[in-house]
Amino acid sequence: MKELSKHDLGNRITELRKLKGFYQEDLANAIAISRPSLAQVELGNRNVDVFEMKKITEVLGCSMDEIISYNFSILEEPPMEYSVKKSV
Repeated sequence: MKELSKHDLGNRITELRKLKGFYQEDLANAIAISRPSLAQVELGNRNVDVFEMKKITEVLGCSMDEIISYNFSILEEPPMEYSVKKSV
């Protein structure tokens, strides 16, 4: 099995985010990172940690395996509802 590069993972996250109708800002807020940090993940310039990856899969309604294996069987399902807690 071929190793998944940061660039490939970033491309898959980008594709799934767009297919689910999220802007970078929306997904970044939902997983509690900055939009520039998410952009760096999507470009393959920044590692995504396991906790961020878990949040990404929850928000986009898929599993880590679906992203890693590039099997987007969840495309017909609407994205999960999420709420963003804002600091006061």
